[in-house]
Amino acid sequence: MDNGVPHTTITSFEEKVQSVKFHPTTPSNLLTGCCDGKIRLFDCRNPDTLSTNFKSWNLNSEIEKTVWNTLEPNFFMAITNDGKMHYMDMRLEAPLWSIQAHTSEASGLILSPTVSGMAITTAADGLLKVWDYSAQ
Repeated sequence: MDNGVPHTTITSFEEKVQSVKFHPTTPSNLLTGCCDGKIRLFDCRNPDTLSTNFKSWNLNSEIEKTVWNTLEPNFFMAITNDGKMHYMDMRLEAPLWSIQAHTSEASGLILSPTVSGMAITTAADGLLKVWDYSAQ
């Protein structure tokens, strides 16, 4: 910040980055969601390998938002422009589950930091939905 230049630049993206979240307990883990349909998880401890050494999930739709589950730090959720909500375990290669949350582009997603299994989504269909995703 003092020099006014970036310390590290990540060049692994094929499209616009729409969501960026640091892990709630391991700040070296950076989660991104992109218009290329991919979620990427970077370990920022080694800037030299950042753009080549990362974990990736392809959801085949623009990622509008990603959020960490602060109550269960190995898990995160993503919402996409086709209205789907995906629950992920960062240790696995595929979503634990995916549901059609909205009929149009979904852009809002919040996981409760105090109530386990509670999420809120919003979308272009004009709806705000409260979810009990522990039932999935």
